[in-house]
Amino acid sequence: MKETATPVTGSFRCPPILGHEFTGLKIPEYSFWTYFPIGDNWNYEQNTGTLVTNSGSVRFPADLGKNIAATAEAEKTLRRLFADAGMGNTVSHFIQGFKADFDGDGRNEYIFAANHPTPKENGYWPIIEGEGTKDDVGTFSVLLYQDDDGKIQILHSDLRRFTAGPVTFSGGHYNIMDIDHCHTLKLTDIADLNGDGRYEFIMEIGLWEGGYKVVLAQSPNERYEIVLRTNFGV
Repeated sequence: MKETATPVTGSFRCPPILGHEFTGLKIPEYSFWTYFPIGDNWNYEQNTGTLVTNSGSVRFPADLGKNIAATAEAEKTLRRLFADAGMGNTVSHFIQGFKADFDGDGRNEYIFAANHPTPKENGYWPIIEGEGTKDDVGTFSVLLYQDDDGKIQILHSDLRRFTAGPVTFSGGHYNIMDIDHCHTLKLTDIADLNGDGRYEFIMEIGLWEGGYKVVLAQSPNERYEIVLRTNFGV
């Protein structure tokens, strides 16, 4: 018989203490510590770099290759996504690449994150890269998983074509002062959160004054799926 969560209703003190009113509360295996800022003396970076779960064991890859260059298959997939979104003149920009045996089959797989540049010296506003004057460009956040057979699964894809007309690049850059294009992707953690021998990916998407995190886990059919999403904002 499958257990179901019992809604917790009524009033209770904060922070909550496990008691009679919480005896029926079911906490999912994929869960995160949530920070509620109160008053003026709160730290914006309070939970940066913190991974907290209620899992009995958390395992990280012992042999994780970092700063891995995008494979030809990943480059081809990203260019195809650009073309399908009417952004065929957009320049690829991979920001993260990792290699390890993520699914426990004894062979290495890859995970790649691609995002348009958002340099600090530009106030973190998005930049489109290119030369001359071009149309069909835009901003992008993409996460790709490549299995050991070379096949690519698109785990996340947010493509936003710049519709204000052709852009003229200066020094290889075009700055966009538009909050609709302020989206960034970062793979923050790779860990086996549920003890099944396969690694979950934790991805953070930053938006204008907010964003969200998701956990992607591999299903029995070897496809990664979102199993948890949590939002944040100011």
